[in-house]
Amino acid sequence: MTSDITELLTPPVITGLVAVLLLVPPAAWALWRQHRHWLRAERESSRALYTRDAVQAALETAPEGYFAWFHQPQAEDDEDTVALPEFRAAGYCSRRLAVLLDLFRGMDSGFHDILEGFDQPSQDRLQTAIDVMRSGGSGFEVDLDHTATGRRIQARGIRALDGTGRTMADVVWMNDVTEGVAAVDTLTEESIALRRECDLLKAALSGVTHPVWLRDDDLSLIYCNEAYVTAVDARDAPDVVARGREIAPRVAVREVRALAAAARAAGETRRGPFHMVIDGSRRLMEVVESPVDSESNEAAQGTAAPLFSDGTGRMTAGSAYDITRQEELETRLKREAAAHAEVLERLGTAIAIFGPDTRLIFFNTAYAELWDLNLEWLKESPTYATVLDALRAERRLPEVADFPAYKDKELARFTSLLEPTEDVLHLPGGGTLRRVIAPHPMGGLLTTYEDITDKLALERSYNTLIAVQRETIDNLQEAVAVFGAEGELRLANPAFADLWGLDLESLREGPVMGDVIDAFQEFFDDTTVWLRHRTVMLAALDSDKQRSAQQGRVIRADKSVLEFISVPLPDGGVLFCYNDVSAPERVAQTLRGRAEALTATDKLRTEFLGNVAFELEGPVLAIGGLAKRLASIKPGQPAAVVQDIIDASNTLKTLIEDVRDLAGVETGHQTLHLDSFDIFDVVNRVATMTREAVKRHGASLEIACTTDIGWMVGDAARIKQTLYHLLTGALKNIPDGERIILSAERMGAAGDDVTFSVRHAANGQTHAGLGVYLAQRIAELHGGSLTTDADGVDILVACRLPVGGSANSDETRIAGQ
Repeated sequence: MTSDITELLTPPVITGLVAVLLLVPPAAWALWRQHRHWLRAERESSRALYTRDAVQAALETAPEGYFAWFHQPQAEDDEDTVALPEFRAAGYCSRRLAVLLDLFRGMDSGFHDILEGFDQPSQDRLQTAIDVMRSGGSGFEVDLDHTATGRRIQARGIRALDGTGRTMADVVWMNDVTEGVAAVDTLTEESIALRRECDLLKAALSGVTHPVWLRDDDLSLIYCNEAYVTAVDARDAPDVVARGREIAPRVAVREVRALAAAARAAGETRRGPFHMVIDGSRRLMEVVESPVDSESNEAAQGTAAPLFSDGTGRMTAGSAYDITRQEELETRLKREAAAHAEVLERLGTAIAIFGPDTRLIFFNTAYAELWDLNLEWLKESPTYATVLDALRAERRLPEVADFPAYKDKELARFTSLLEPTEDVLHLPGGGTLRRVIAPHPMGGLLTTYEDITDKLALERSYNTLIAVQRETIDNLQEAVAVFGAEGELRLANPAFADLWGLDLESLREGPVMGDVIDAFQEFFDDTTVWLRHRTVMLAALDSDKQRSAQQGRVIRADKSVLEFISVPLPDGGVLFCYNDVSAPERVAQTLRGRAEALTATDKLRTEFLGNVAFELEGPVLAIGGLAKRLASIKPGQPAAVVQDIIDASNTLKTLIEDVRDLAGVETGHQTLHLDSFDIFDVVNRVATMTREAVKRHGASLEIACTTDIGWMVGDAARIKQTLYHLLTGALKNIPDGERIILSAERMGAAGDDVTFSVRHAANGQTHAGLGVYLAQRIAELHGGSLTTDADGVDILVACRLPVGGSANSDETRIAGQ
């Protein structure tokens, strides 16, 4: 084996082995170093690619799109340049820029594609700016109009340099500023409008004649108008603000500033009066401080509020008003109110004034005395409702069914009464007050009370007297006319109108005497007679002549003879009375009527005397029976029976008196003895006189007449005679056991008439007879009428007579017998 190896180790082989041993290590080391350099270059290349991709991704996240031109770097020996990719040599368009400008080719778009989207002026500006940047490296910023998308584009050019100052690329950044430009334009317009509004407000405040100012949260002045400057006698507004000149005098500066602080703290307007010297005269100024909340203004207007000192922006706006005239008027008003109060205090009319809050603010002594209220309590200014409650508790108010509703109605006058209103209060004690309620000029109500109880009573009596006189004159057969002192016709009865053929309604309009006398002319054939009578009538009103009663006679064309009399009246007027005395037939008719009345009276007298016997029989028998009882009772117990005898004798006495009255009427003439009498008393006496006759017929008599129906003027005996004959006639015409109703009631709107009526069941007969005839004659003598109404079931005989008097109650007394 060894020999084999020895054979192989020849010199060339050994030389080769030595050479290998000498060359292989250096070659291996060289290869190892070359491998390390390759690995390092590979890592650097990967890092550079990663950095490039990272930078590109970071650029793509920018809000702006960009277009870049990359510069080719020079080699180290400055002979060769590094070749760039074709797209980078022509420029690189970012994805965001392609989207922003809506490029058709996207990221492959060249710069000429970008330029085509802008209008021509924008293209020229952009191209010029890029040429300058690429040639000299100067940056730029221009606003462009992109017509393809309608956007406003802001382009900014900048050259990218490395750390050594070597040019790397020229980049154009483009951003959409459409909304920003619109916002800027809007803000610009708003700013101009706000500036103009601020100028207008300042001008308006400068034109205000009273001082106006503004304070910050330190209560320092930050603004004032021209009136304020004039009031403090300063040079201008900045001078006032700089020096802090207060409008109030030194002694009141602290109070004015405290007023502003209170207004800001409370968040509401505060005001107070201060005396100041303005333009050399002492004036009373009302200072008004109102808080101004800048935070609320900021929220409402969406703008930042100015901040002062502590940053809160709290301010107060103040103004001062001259109320000197108001102070003078208030002083004058107080003096006049005191004078008026003194005058009202001396009046006899009760006066009370209630304020807008319904409290009593004034009353005079007459008011307290009228309602009998405590003066000290009234001086405490009770409310109107309290006064009403107090008066109701003392029963001094009119009685009402629902007092709460009445009080609410009274209190409602404070808010609803526009015009004065007048009403009458009828008090429980019988008094009557006239109340006037009027709205007070200063608010509230003014009430006056006047006691008219006596006045109403006097007026009632006067009206009753006038009504009686008028009714009497209207029912006279003589024609009566009364002329006033000026010659106007004041009163004429129907007989006067009928006598001269005149319209009664026309006469009530008050024509003058001359027109009335002219209407007489047609009744005279001889004008001389008419003229003579006219002269006599006119002379009765001549104040230059001695006024005295005159009488005379005139003959008219129809041969009627009239007797007249003129009587001067105390008020300067004259009364004329005419009586027609030319009718012989009327006299004969009167005589025949009297003869018939006498005949009827003779026939009725027999019946009357028979009835009288029956009427007197009852009381006489009663007295006899009572006497027998008196004889049979034990000693010491006659008192009750004696009293019954006395009562029966009194009843008999009354019947005898009534019989005497009727007997006197039966034998008298057809004349009336007028006097006032109680209506109910007459009806009651007639019922008493016919009591026994009613019992004898087994009938019942009911009286329907108010106990206070009042009185009337007439012949009481004649009226009793009329009712007596009507009742006795009714008893003859009804079956036994029936009912007769005797009633008396006032008729007419003013109760000027009274109707006496007898109602009973019909029995196939009527009241035609002497009693009805006599009743009719008596009714006619009184100026009334008698009517008979038969409806087949009942018969009603009614006698209506004119009366004087009044009814006071609706209570009706029903007496059954």
